[in-house]
Amino acid sequence: LLVNETDVSELSDARASQRELLAETRVKEKFLTAVSHELRTPLNGIIGLSDSLLSDPSVGAHTRSLLQVIRSSGLQLNVLVDDLIDTAAVSNKTFLIHKADVCLASV
Repeated sequence: LLVNETDVSELSDARASQRELLAETRVKEKFLTAVSHELRTPLNGIIGLSDSLLSDPSVGAHTRSLLQVIRSSGLQLNVLVDDLIDTAAVSNKTFLIHKADVCLASV
């Protein structure tokens, strides 16, 4: 078995690069998780307030239509935030899958 200094140096460089990449990945995952949670709080407020206003019978048809757009947009953004959190959880290996019976006709 012949090993020269170049082989050892390349292996050492590869390991250093791998450690650096892992550190960068952890920072990215922490950032995604933090941003996702920070987005969720105001989104829940937007969705909750629009729900509350939509339940008010004195709200006119035009305003109701606008509130439905706001609510729908908030729900769509909430799905994206959930996806970001799930992506970070998969990367962190903390993503949990729960088995449950599902009626396919209702899906």
